[in-house]
Order: sequence, then structure tokens, then C-alpha cells
Amino acid sequence: MAYLGTTEAASGFSMGCGSGLAEVDLVEQVEDALLDEDQVQSHLIQVLRDEGVIYLRGRATDARAREAATRAAARVPGVQAVVNELEVRPRV
Repeated sequence: MAYLGTTEAASGFSMGCGSGLAEVDLVEQVEDALLDEDQVQSHLIQVLRDEGVIYLRGRATDARAREAATRAAARVPGVQAVVNELEVRPRV
């Protein structure tokens, strides 16, 4: 499993490539995994994918929540890599 930072994101990212229904299923599975993670406020996170690479975009309330989101996404079968682009910003 690869964990990539923002600067290592694949170029040519496209939400529309891949195998249709399988794409939606993988995104939904990752979203479900984020919902199950107590440290993660999943409503702050957008999940995108390109082939087996999952991109997490949005906000995490702290560094621990950011890492928990990465681990939760990585545990989903079919996820080949996670690119965590979450910005850490505490809730106001």
C-alpha cells in the first residue's frame, strides 16, 4: 500500500476514467470506512479515485484525524494507494 503526499499526486488525474460501477463502489466503501472511524469527521472529506488510487480532499480537525483517514481508506480492499490532500484546520 502506498501513502502519497500532496506533491506526489499523479498527474493527469481524472474522475471519469476506470470501470464505472466498480469506481462508485470503491468510493462508497472508502466513504463508509471514514464514517466508521471515530476520529474522522467524514462530512469534511471528499473522496475521489483514479483507478485504484484514492484521493482524500478537504479538511481534518487535527493531524491524528488526518492520519486516521488515510489508514481507514487504505484498509478498503481494492485501494492501491491513498493520496491524502487533507488540510489540517481545527473546528472554529
